[in-house]
Amino acid sequence: MYWRGLSNRIDLSAHYNGLFTDYSKNTSASNGSDYANEFDLSLHGRALTDNHLFQPFVTVGIGVGGYGGRRDPYAPLGGGFQFILQSITYIFLQLNYRASLNKTNLDNNLFYSLGITETISKPKMHAAPKTVMIPAVEPPKDTGDDGIPDKDDKCPTVPDVARYNGCPIPDTDGDGINDEEDKCPTVPGVKKSGMAVSERRNFA
Repeated sequence: MYWRGLSNRIDLSAHYNGLFTDYSKNTSASNGSDYANEFDLSLHGRALTDNHLFQPFVTVGIGVGGYGGRRDPYAPLGGGFQFILQSITYIFLQLNYRASLNKTNLDNNLFYSLGITETISKPKMHAAPKTVMIPAVEPPKDTGDDGIPDKDDKCPTVPDVARYNGCPIPDTDGDGINDEEDKCPTVPGVKKSGMAVSERRNFA
């Protein structure tokens, strides 16, 4: 028997039998001494994929046998079980009802077998996936460590806020009042009533 997988669920087998039999209806056959040849092709549908240790399958095919000088066709129908011992060794148990296509010379009959198969081809080696190196992306330089990249920071060495493009809050007169809120940004003063004002105080 030659057995080959066609897909994850479909297999093809070629099967040859050489046997001594007298079940042919051909009256010219010698009782118990007629040597017969049988050859059939079958498709097998598996319920499970290859990674299962136990595999039930169904079989349908076509065959022909030479009995007592006649060639009579038949159709093997049935199923069986496949057991995986190793990745290259299988045990097959099969039972086929072989329907005669020429009942004048051949009766319907049962064929059952138990056998071991071995893989004769090398297992397919799958190529290892290629490793794609992704270049490391360096974070933008931030000398002032203020969260503003140097390329957007007008004062890259001074940590400050984004509102002023990375520069310190402007306070020209150094009185603690932001220039935006200081009515006299160049004159030191005080903050009154929640409003920023700067006053000049002259003493005699």
